[in-house]
Amino acid sequence: MNMRVIIVAFVCCLLSPSYVGAVSADLDKIVAVVNSDVITQSELDKKTVMIKKQLSNAKTPVLRQQVLDSIINNLLQLQLAKRSGMQVSDVELDGIIANIAKSNGLTVSQLKQSVQEREGISINDFRNQIREQVLISRVQQQSLGRDIVVSDKEVATVLHNPPKVDNTQAQYHVVDILFETSDDTSKDKLEKITKVAKQAATKLQRGISVDKVVKESQGNFDAQIIQNNDLGWRKIDELPTLFAKEITKMNINQVVGPLQAPNGVHLLKLLGMNSSSSQSTKITAEQAREIIYQRKLVEKIKPWLEGLRKAAYVKIIK
Repeated sequence: MNMRVIIVAFVCCLLSPSYVGAVSADLDKIVAVVNSDVITQSELDKKTVMIKKQLSNAKTPVLRQQVLDSIINNLLQLQLAKRSGMQVSDVELDGIIANIAKSNGLTVSQLKQSVQEREGISINDFRNQIREQVLISRVQQQSLGRDIVVSDKEVATVLHNPPKVDNTQAQYHVVDILFETSDDTSKDKLEKITKVAKQAATKLQRGISVDKVVKESQGNFDAQIIQNNDLGWRKIDELPTLFAKEITKMNINQVVGPLQAPNGVHLLKLLGMNSSSSQSTKITAEQAREIIYQRKLVEKIKPWLEGLRKAAYVKIIK
């Protein structure tokens, strides 16, 4: 398993479950039962807060449900790993973390500091997250990988058209204008917000300053619902997926939106981008085969997870 994939899964998604002790489970409200394990309110709250940080402080219960679904899916896979006798020793985990740090151009200390500062989690939680992601990856490969066949023709196709890679890890300076919504926002109110957001996007594209556009747009509403969030300079994998898909296609000073998200309607303006050179790279036949294998594995995961969930005892407690 590529170590960069593991760290992206951990830092960008942060959705794998952490176990809670028996005492905590007794004292904390149980929100779901998954076979013989439980998911507590505090665990769900903790994971939801982590995701909110990546979505401009999203406040909707829809996000909470998405997080709960991810925790359930991960827990089912971890249970399968346990039944299969899979383990990741502390020594092995230390080596994996060292490789993650190296692949990101950091020392282990720098990696841990970065995770603590950005995500606000302890080193023990960080280690547990990585351990769980490794186990999930292994159980997926054990359960699905044996049926994957990669032909020589497929390998030849990838060798002829190798994937493009970014050799400079470009950074983007982005402003996110958020028009907040909630589950209580009516359809008419949402339509009005979207209309105002479209008008704001037009003004921004004409070169009117962000501050002025936000102030003028706010005049359309009784309450303060618009946030002007300067996200600063970030790599693409440090941005929410919704934003990343748009930003990589943007030119400097371009505006995109409205973009609908669980926490509201977003407008994005790209203020700057350091130089990036995406180019095709030469790969070996073995690397091409691994690329194809991973693609096919990803395609199998969703229906496999659906099957795991149908076969399990899962009860969500309202």
